[in-house]
Amino acid sequence: MILSKKSIKVIVLLLKIATVILFTILLLKADWETCIPVFSKLSLLNILLCFLLFYTGYFVKITRWRNILKGYEIHENYFTLFKVFLIGGYLGLISPGKIGDFGRLYYLNNKNDSNAILSSLIIDRINDLIVLVLLGGIGFYYLLTFHKIPLQINLATIIIFIVIITVFTIVIYLLFKNKILHFLSIFKSGISFYNTIFQLTATILAMILLYSTFIVVANGIGFEIPLLDMFFIGVFSGIINLLPISIHGIGVREISLIYLLSLYQIVSDIALAYSLIIFGLQIMTLLPGVYWFYRDPIKVN
Repeated sequence: MILSKKSIKVIVLLLKIATVILFTILLLKADWETCIPVFSKLSLLNILLCFLLFYTGYFVKITRWRNILKGYEIHENYFTLFKVFLIGGYLGLISPGKIGDFGRLYYLNNKNDSNAILSSLIIDRINDLIVLVLLGGIGFYYLLTFHKIPLQINLATIIIFIVIITVFTIVIYLLFKNKILHFLSIFKSGISFYNTIFQLTATILAMILLYSTFIVVANGIGFEIPLLDMFFIGVFSGIINLLPISIHGIGVREISLIYLLSLYQIVSDIALAYSLIIFGLQIMTLLPGVYWFYRDPIKVN
């Protein structure tokens, strides 16, 4: 039995509500006498370094998007793309699976082909997915093989993971089937071997920069966890954020970080504080996007 689009949207909405409730429960049950001192451990230098890594990563991603747009003969300056990127980042922050990031389409639509812009955004997201899955696979293998982290993975867990990914893929296809089929021909016109290699390379560099913030914060608050391990923990968090079952991974992200950090004997309250610090820093870097969005909000006719 194939679920209708309406049924799928209801299921996704229920999952979002469940994750928000889960997040609220985590906050209510947290020992804030343990959490609050963790926030004060992060120095100003740590915060500035995180901002530098975030914005450099954003610049690399904007360069990648600019390269994709050029494939469709769309030429925009860096400042315009920076503004639109941060607005999209803010909209992605408050939407499930970062779907709101596609709001960037609105701000470039007036003087450009909307189909080409939408295609560029989808290619942009595909680059992220490819590299995240690649890094996630490497991280999974590394933790199991070289570092011997006891993830307690068995056949049932692998099957459940495959089922979740399959269902996620089917949901995306059913929701966007017509658009996917319609834009396949447009994709081909904007894709070349050289540009694809450039975009994937830029994506890898951007991911290294962005997820290095997990290392900086962990080091700042005194985690004694290998740098590479913290990087891959960040990657796993990024993969979870892309799932359209919560608003920016709220609830699910915290549970996953609490579990992963517990493998290194980090108590749940400190892991929760760590997750909130990362989330807070991400929000702070997107504040200019919040300002620009409310100066020129999306208007739906």
